[in-house]
Amino acid sequence: MKAISIHERVRVLAAFTEGRLSPVRFKWNHRTYAVEQVNGDWVDHRDEGDVRHFSVQVEGGTYFLHFSTSDMQWWLDELVPEDGSRAPDCRPARRNDHG
Repeated sequence: MKAISIHERVRVLAAFTEGRLSPVRFKWNHRTYAVEQVNGDWVDHRDEGDVRHFSVQVEGGTYFLHFSTSDMQWWLDELVPEDGSRAPDCRPARRNDHG
């Protein structure tokens, strides 16, 4: 299945376990997504701060999130719907929506 680019801010509930950051659930486009599994994570070290990337499994597909330490913000980068599943509504959220 083809990846769908999103590049939107999201609200994330994350856990710190044994010194590791891990997303638990996130809210995007008026819906909350529970993270079933973290498939992988990696860090980009940049001059302005680290960017922590996560590939997470959510019902219906794989989502790619990142957390930027420079602005302390979570982002949803893209999603890959599972074979045969319908991609969620990918229209941008209203600008006055605070998550």
